[in-house]
Amino acid sequence: MAAPAFLGLDPNTARLADPALREALLRSARSRLSSGEVDNLVQNTLTDALAASNTPLGDDDFQRWVHGIARHKIADIYRTVRAYPKPMPKSANKKTPSSFDDLQLQKQD
Repeated sequence: MAAPAFLGLDPNTARLADPALREALLRSARSRLSSGEVDNLVQNTLTDALAASNTPLGDDDFQRWVHGIARHKIADIYRTVRAYPKPMPKSANKKTPSSFDDLQLQKQD
């Protein structure tokens, strides 16, 4: 029987598969993003780290590096949201009357 394919691959595969690293990334992302974006961010972070050709050798440096990838991805999400804000609903664009006289003027229009 053949050995599983991932055993002979990059040694970073085992470090990226560590559940503690994934949980730490999830915890960090949950404090900064909406719940719908957290899993995608963590998955993209781990995928990018796996695809990288140059990685730190030490475990502490490796974890710091992976968390740095996640922080940059979070910043990218913030930039995207700022560049393309969600449109306001039509009801939010209407001026609300501040007094009885304003209300009367709006009804005449």
